[in-house]
Amino acid sequence: MPEKAGWRLRPGERIKRTELHAKYGGRQQGGIAPSDVSPNVLIFSGPAGQKYGYFDGWQDEFFHYTGEGQVGDQQLKQGNRALAEHAEMNKSVRLFDGVRGQVTYVGEFEVDRDKPHYTTDAPDVNGEMRKVIVFRLRPLGENRGDLLPIAEEALQERRIRSVKSTLKVAQRNSSHRVRLQSAVKPPSSLHT
Repeated sequence: MPEKAGWRLRPGERIKRTELHAKYGGRQQGGIAPSDVSPNVLIFSGPAGQKYGYFDGWQDEFFHYTGEGQVGDQQLKQGNRALAEHAEMNKSVRLFDGVRGQVTYVGEFEVDRDKPHYTTDAPDVNGEMRKVIVFRLRPLGENRGDLLPIAEEALQERRIRSVKSTLKVAQRNSSHRVRLQSAVKPPSSLHT
């Protein structure tokens, strides 16, 4: 049964994700885990998310965090909505480094009030380009932001995946044209 007591983890502490959810609630899979039993929205970031088009990182004083949704354009619903509306719901945003197994508590954050999020292009799990929501998170108090990448590193990864995705689509379209051309050969009697 999740505990309703206050938050007890300190920035830099490691915990099994299953144990974390047993104590504080929230979905056990996915990057955004709003809790119904504690006043928290738990979010998880790590390199494993890059294959789904999630490229998180520091830029200026904000941690840029990609919303949830693996295929197609992301929408402001479910976990994305919970993160966007955390202040109105009186919930704290708790950021963790890692997505499964052992995760490290980075610290408490809030979504920026002036410019909470923006959209950008990123490949989905199938390599197709789509719009993703990127939240601008401001750290509150003590944190271990040094555990997380700088946005430029994440953006470089996004550029590489974007080029690979474009090449993959072009290659798929090219092989489709070759199959069509070979299937529609003119009759040999026209070439005599």
